[in-house]
Amino acid sequence: MLLTLTLLLAPAQAADLWFGGSLDAALDLSPGSLSVPTMGEVDFRMQQGKVFVRVDVDLWTDLASPSLLQPYPPEWAMVQVGTEGPIVRAGIHNPNIGLEDWDYRNNYMPTYSNYFNGASPGRLLGAEFAWHFENDAEVFVWGGSDMDFGWTEGEVLPEPVWTAGVGVSAEAELWSTWTGFVTYPQDGFYALFYSGEVYPHNLVTVALDGGAGVSAGSPFAGGQLVVVGMPEATVNPTVRGEVNLDPDLALGSFADTGVYRSAVSAGGKVTIRDWLQVMAEGKLMWSAKEAQMSPGVFVALNVFRPEPGYYTAVYDEE
Repeated sequence: MLLTLTLLLAPAQAADLWFGGSLDAALDLSPGSLSVPTMGEVDFRMQQGKVFVRVDVDLWTDLASPSLLQPYPPEWAMVQVGTEGPIVRAGIHNPNIGLEDWDYRNNYMPTYSNYFNGASPGRLLGAEFAWHFENDAEVFVWGGSDMDFGWTEGEVLPEPVWTAGVGVSAEAELWSTWTGFVTYPQDGFYALFYSGEVYPHNLVTVALDGGAGVSAGSPFAGGQLVVVGMPEATVNPTVRGEVNLDPDLALGSFADTGVYRSAVSAGGKVTIRDWLQVMAEGKLMWSAKEAQMSPGVFVALNVFRPEPGYYTAVYDEE
């Protein structure tokens, strides 16, 4: 109903349509564990006047355990009205804070950080109100239910987990940021997530990403530092260090959420074509609960159609 109404209100002009998708196959190896996570994705975007629609649906399985084949809630299923100045978004979308994307092929490393796994906002079923400036900076507020905090495998609909937040995003010539404040009142969760990167020249990019806050009265803080060599080249060597200060295990333990005390990793990305890349990472993780170290290796092959920007159906050069 909302989509029909917004299209009727849109100017009578040809719509820009974009169709895409991807296939990601990986090998995840650690002591006593082997998985072959594989994901297929179908993407659709439409832009007509001040109306923008984005739909992104994933199907995931582990080839080491094919019985796990299952769809996830849509990564995106949203309608946006407005392109400059005031903007309204509704449906399933992702508030634009934090360094990492759901599709790891868009990240610097193929594995996710502590704060993506255990603390940062997930897919929001709700609404967002934003103001978009001429320099492409944006401030935004959102509210709704976090589908990832309330969803467990096998469920059709997640339990409501209410959340709200405010954020700012900006991408300048030498730096970028995606920073915001998030709350989950029913869980007593309040946190500031900071994310930014600097790229003073084409030899290196340095990114800092993490958060600090409280969950049910227990404090936590930490984040990751990522250094990427030759970010515009075919081969991008990358190192990452993570530290998590969480004395009461407010974010959970390694066993149940993937959150660990600290980690170091090295790897990177090789872009063979603009639609084909290989990612690899060797990682050492120290458990947040037990005094033990867990090594791991993750290697992935990504085949995909390059995506336009976050909220558009048109490539920059078009």
